[in-house]
This record gives sequence, structure tokens and C-alpha cells, in this order.
Amino acid sequence: EALSAAEMLAMVVLNSDAGNHNMWRDVVDGLSSAFSGCVKSCIRLGRYAQALSYSERSRGHSITSVLLAEPCRHEVLKALAPDSAEQLLKLLGSMDMHRKRFMNRHTRKRDFISGFRDAAKMIALLHELGRRAQINSAATSGTNHGKAGLFTIHAPISDTDPCVWQEDPVPGSDTAIIEWFIGDDCAFAFVVVYGERTPRTIEFTEKQTKVIKHAVEALEFPGKDNGEQLARVARALRIEAVLTAVPRDINRLVFVPHGCLCGVPLHAMPLGVDADSIYKYNGQMLLDRFSLGVIYSPSIHMLSWCRDKDIETRFAPILNAIIVGQPKQEDDQAVDEVGVEPVEVIGEDAVDVLDIETKTLRNLFSRTRVLHNHEVTLSKFSQETDHKTGAKLLSTRDTNLVHFANSCLTNLDQGMEFALELCGGKTLGAADVASWSMPKCRLVTIASNSQLRGASPGVAVGMATFFGGEYAGVPLGMLVNGVSCVATTFWKIENESRLVFWNHFYDLIIKEGMDVAQAMRTTMLWLREATELEYISAFPKDLQSLEWASRVNTLEEAKAEREEKGEEDPRPFRSPWIWAGFACWGDGFCSGKIQQAAKPKFDYDAVCASYFQAAQAAEEGRLARKAQQDEFRRLLL
Repeated sequence: EALSAAEMLAMVVLNSDAGNHNMWRDVVDGLSSAFSGCVKSCIRLGRYAQALSYSERSRGHSITSVLLAEPCRHEVLKALAPDSAEQLLKLLGSMDMHRKRFMNRHTRKRDFISGFRDAAKMIALLHELGRRAQINSAATSGTNHGKAGLFTIHAPISDTDPCVWQEDPVPGSDTAIIEWFIGDDCAFAFVVVYGERTPRTIEFTEKQTKVIKHAVEALEFPGKDNGEQLARVARALRIEAVLTAVPRDINRLVFVPHGCLCGVPLHAMPLGVDADSIYKYNGQMLLDRFSLGVIYSPSIHMLSWCRDKDIETRFAPILNAIIVGQPKQEDDQAVDEVGVEPVEVIGEDAVDVLDIETKTLRNLFSRTRVLHNHEVTLSKFSQETDHKTGAKLLSTRDTNLVHFANSCLTNLDQGMEFALELCGGKTLGAADVASWSMPKCRLVTIASNSQLRGASPGVAVGMATFFGGEYAGVPLGMLVNGVSCVATTFWKIENESRLVFWNHFYDLIIKEGMDVAQAMRTTMLWLREATELEYISAFPKDLQSLEWASRVNTLEEAKAEREEKGEEDPRPFRSPWIWAGFACWGDGFCSGKIQQAAKPKFDYDAVCASYFQAAQAAEEGRLARKAQQDEFRRLLL
């Protein structure tokens, strides 16, 4: 009842423009306290599966808010039963009316009471929709029932059915999941292993929880000195103690962050040694331990949703792509705060990194569509036909990959709300991209994502996703619309390093056949251990010039001199602020490594030979049994 009351209050206040930041923060804190109480109560009673389910449910409001936002609402209603759709549409209309009333300072008390009553009906309806979606999923072996299937996260939690998923959430025996829950006065780490319905749980005291929050708040990205800061976060999270609950034969790890941890590169946590030695020498990091990579997910429920696709869709080759460049602004100037300025790359002439990034990537795929300048608008993404020539265009419905080279902002203090830059100062938010249908898209890449704190007046932040403890950022909207995986960054990546990284990353996926998670891990470790010569040599052809060739020759001569002296090549990119800012969210198994086994061709001679061998073995067995029977009769006589 306490949880329902908190959810009801959040439904009314957080999805409106009423009040101020302090009021929203009070509601968020109240909701966090309610979920913290539920999780702690389950832990004290020894019901660890239920505790994990409440942790999952605390993430459900961001998903629901995105689904019920205006851009995505129509598609959700079509997927529901007529009676449920009619009831939901009526309640949504009432909620919109109440929010308009709440914007008035002289709102009467009875208006608030009426709004709370409708919000209570909405919560009850969401629970019922979650129960129905859960039943439908179980009856059809987990078949994806469209965006409405995400309502299962609101299914009632009970002793007999403690989990919010129907099947094992862990993809295989080589994978483990660590879900974090950061409450107001407590924190928990739930380790989920294949075949175990009860999670292994690590508890943090109130004092330890405060240490975690203070260590995360001290992080500065990007910053050349954040190695020690990351080591402090690792000690606060007791990362080594948490990893003791993960079996040693696990090769892939899935992180489900929560609250303040959503903006932290957990894969860069040092293991066993202090920060100075880990980043200057050859110490082990968390990413080194898991050979198949580290994946992030907004929730376990969303991870199951991303994997719930046909095998042909998940592992088919990536053949086409939409590449989004820098949009044209009203003043014909890119926004300095979030844009990527022209940079000097081994030469005297300034180079537009975004133009080179677009040209380089378009040569990797058999078919590409580039949107840049005035074409970076909301309508262009879904346009399927050229209005002038009548030619068929590659749209979001048909593409296998979307690469956003334009600017992206994520506000850590406003529910991880994000905004992709469009033409004319407009932005693209989570609810906008969630309304798209991208059934064939396996990967969306946000080449550079800037994280902000505090107020961001330049970004239109929708309060529909203002939930402090949940991740409503870049991955959520993309994953809701059907994308398998989202590759993004924790902070802004500038200059030629983004070109080198993403070019190497796509080569591993397309040419080497790696899946997204392993390609991400391999590229990060390559950049961390690369020499300056290896890094410069990896420049795309569009960045290679006479100055570049001269620089390569100089580095090769220096390398030869060091080899004669027996010296090792320096590794100038060991600092985590250079290589650790990249991450993949969602189904990191997709995109080609695990191919569906091809059906063998029919070989008549081989089938005949196999049949003859089986028949011969059967005959030999029959003769042997007959000989034993004859010998038994002889002995009896």
C-alpha cells in the first residue's frame, strides 16, 4: 500500500509541469524511500527473489512514462485489448486534464484529491496490464507482444510468483548479471547466475551507501586524473567482494546500474591494486577478467525484451546504415557547447572531424543514407520515398544500423533525460525515438554523449522521464523501439580519437564477425595498450596526409632505436578518460558472432553409407545375442 501510494503521487506530480525542482526532488526521494523499504523488508525476511523484483519494479516508471508519452501512446493502445485500450485512453485524458489544473497556483484541494483518485486507477490498470502481459508471455513461450509487452514489469509480486520475468533472465551459463539498487539509506548488489532463481545478495550499510554516493559525486568526466577517482568508487562499491559471488568460469558480465551509478563506467574498475599502478603498468581491471565483454542494461526486464527476437534478426549481417551528421542551425553555426569543433590533426589545416567520420563510415556498408545539414529533422528519419525522384529511401524501419555523429546531451540530475541535436535548435528525446519502429535495427551508435549536472536551459527536458533512480537516458528510448543494442559514451569524445575508435569497432563487427560486446571490449583494450605509432597508423584514409606520413616515419625510426636499446614502447593512452568512456547497452550478443548453424546439404552417398553401417551394426548385435542364447541352451542341456 505504501508503494502504491508513492507510485500514485509520482504519477500525478512528476509527469506534470507543476511545481519546481525541489518539489520534484521530494517526490523522487519519497518514491525511492518506498522502494528501499520494500527491498529491505524482503531481504530481512530472506525473500531475495522478491527483493530483486522490487528493485526491477523501481525501474518500471521510466519505461511506463516513455510508453504513455504522446509520441508512443498510439502504438501501445493498438496492441492492447479494446476494453483495456478504452480504459487507458480515458485515464490518460483525465491525467492530462489534472496536470493542466496543477499548473494553476490556486488549484483547489478537491482537484488534487480527484487527480490522486485517477492516478490510483491508473496504477491499478498498469498492474492489471502487467498481469495480462505476463500471462500472455507465458502462454506463448515469451513471444514479443509489441511495446505493450513491457507492461509485465508492473505485474503483481507475490510469494508464489516473485519474479517479473517468466524464464531465466541470464542468456547462458557463461554470463552473469549484477543488478545494483541504490536506496536512500541502503544499497544492494544482486548477482544472478544461470539456472538460479534466487540471487546472491551483497548488502551495504547506510554509512557505506553514503560513501558510494560521495565517491560517485567526486567523479569528473572527462579528466586526466580520474584514475584515482575510479579506484575510490571501486573501493566504495566493494567491487572485489561483489565479484566473489560471480563464478570464475563466467566470460561475460551484465551490469544493471541504478541511481548515481548510471553514469559510471563500471567496466573500468581496478582490481587488486591501487590506481597509480593499474593505469601506468599492467594491472588487471574488471574488463580484463571477462573475455567476452561487459554489457549494460536499464533493467533485467529490458535485457530479456531485447533478446526476445528471431535468431535470424539478431545475428544476420549488417548490410545497410543511416549515418546522421551535424545538423544545420538557424544561424548556420554549430552549437559550441555541444558540437564538435574543427580540430587540427597532424597538419596545419583544420579538419572537420564530423565530415570525415561520415565519409569513412559510409564506405563500410553496402548501402548507406547520410542525413546532414538541413536534413537532420524528425520527419526525415521515417521518410521512405524521395518526394522528387520517387526512389525508395532507407528509413528507420528498414535499416540495420544508425550512427549518430551529431551532438547528444544527457542530464544526470534530471532522470538521465537526453536530447539529440536536430536542425533549428530542436532536439530528439527518449519518447520521440521510442515511437519509432525499428524491427531490423541491431545497433544504434551515439558517437559522443555529453553528461551534464544541474539545470540545462539549452535542453528541452520532458518531465515525463524525471525519475531520479532510474535510467531514462539514451539507451531506453532506443531499446523500446526495437533496437537490439545501443553503443554510446559516458562523456564527450572529441577530436580524431572518436574516428579511430568507431572505425576499429565497426571493422571488428563487420569484417571479423564479432558481436557488439566483444568488439567493444577488444577496441577499448586495443586503444588502452596501443603505442603512438599503432594509434596514428589506424587513422582513416581521409585523415592521412603528407604530414601524417612524415609523422609515421618519425615514429617508426624512434621505435627502431628503442628496440636496439632494449626499451619498450610507451603506452600513452592508459588513462581511463581516453579509452573507458564507451559502453554497449542491451543485447550485446547481436550482430554476427554467434551465427545460426547452416543446414547441411543432402548427401545421398553419405546417407546410404550411414544407413549401411547402422544396419550392419544391428545385424552383428542380433547374431551376438543369438549366439548367447544358443550357448545358454547348451549349458542347460
